[in-house]
Amino acid sequence: MRATLGASLSQALGSHDSITASPGLTWSDRVYLEAAYGVTAAQAARDELPGYRIGAGLENVHLDLEWSSELGPRWALGTGVSLARLVGAAARSPVVERRIDASLYASLGYRL
Repeated sequence: MRATLGASLSQALGSHDSITASPGLTWSDRVYLEAAYGVTAAQAARDELPGYRIGAGLENVHLDLEWSSELGPRWALGTGVSLARLVGAAARSPVVERRIDASLYASLGYRL
């Protein structure tokens, strides 16, 4: 199980554009974190990694920044960046190569 807590703060930029910042954090249970970041004895022997057990806890903190623009009465364009940083035991896992993840995205929407 995973649970995300976050907020969104939006600011209009004229009559058709807006920018939104959405900070948050994700908590995950032991089952999810073990599957994603744990290393079983069998995996450790096969992949030459140290065994790693992990319990429930905070998995990451994240921030999304999005710019939205109304292109007309039915069309909207959005683009943004999403940043996430692993924290705690998830960040210390031997299977983690990068603690920070960044992605760019764009969307085009049509209202019915």
